[in-house]
Amino acid sequence: SDRRTNFMKGRGIFFVSVFSLLTAFNAFAQTETVSSSAVQDHLVQGYDSAAKMYTQTFANKKTFRTNVPNRMITSRSVVMEFDTGELIYTLTRDGEAMAYESGQIITEPGYYCLKAMALPEILAEDVPEPTIDQLYGEAAMPEFTLYEDDNVYQSCFYFFIPGKAENRLDYINAPEGYQIGYVEKNGQRVPGDSPDWQRLKEDGSYRFLWNPVKEGLPVCESVLVRDTKAPFLEIDGVKDGGYSKGGISVYADEADITIRVTDGSFSWNLDGSKLERPGIYEITAVDAAGNQSRYGVVIDMDMTWAMVLAGAALAAAIGACIWYIHVQKKKIQVR
Repeated sequence: SDRRTNFMKGRGIFFVSVFSLLTAFNAFAQTETVSSSAVQDHLVQGYDSAAKMYTQTFANKKTFRTNVPNRMITSRSVVMEFDTGELIYTLTRDGEAMAYESGQIITEPGYYCLKAMALPEILAEDVPEPTIDQLYGEAAMPEFTLYEDDNVYQSCFYFFIPGKAENRLDYINAPEGYQIGYVEKNGQRVPGDSPDWQRLKEDGSYRFLWNPVKEGLPVCESVLVRDTKAPFLEIDGVKDGGYSKGGISVYADEADITIRVTDGSFSWNLDGSKLERPGIYEITAVDAAGNQSRYGVVIDMDMTWAMVLAGAALAAAIGACIWYIHVQKKKIQVR
């Protein structure tokens, strides 16, 4: 009877400690750290050749599956699968939290980090709400161990989906379980820096072949374009000092360029190549990799058009005067 009572007290104490860890997980999701001796970081990667999925297993045997290895740069769609109740997790893209459900397909470019906690078996059971006596009674036993392994394990799983081009890649690390087989730049082999990493010294189109270190893993590859050069705009109709009379024409030196025009507090994408309205403009060009260049332009009204408008205004004024005089003469004659 006493043994059963102590067992239930232990369950109650452990139940509370687990909820404390779950509270700590919220902080972990924001700061990537958890101050708890019961939280450990272990993740072992394997491969299921039949399903063509990588298995990521914690020390307490909790597992999730992915179609890419940890730290992979991939142009493929990425899928992660979890067993219900096995993990508590958050997924971030470029540091921003995003909603994700098991089996959902990820295609958008970005740096992704899956922060996962593997929970002990007790949370999968129907644990009753502990009573006050079970929590704080005289025979409460905080040191009671319910299972041989009642730890909560945490880990981070990373992958990167590059866009059409990237300007933030200086070093490439091999995915977990792999080493560099060879590197190609613009279709030509380049010397390797290390089996585990490669420095990208120049812009270009790169292809990495990854050889598995462990038996059973498949060969895989990464393809990406590095572009750190700011786009160049050719602006016709501009004189020295950035001044233009009557308008300008804007042309980009590469495809996939977005041209943004700002006039004071107003901003819009340039539709076409011509800009004719008088004003003081900042023109920004952004390429697919996120590189930017800026130009300042002042467009004055074309003097030819100014003269035409002034002449039209003068003619209208003279016409109005003639009409007024004519009307006044008629009034005098009537009198």
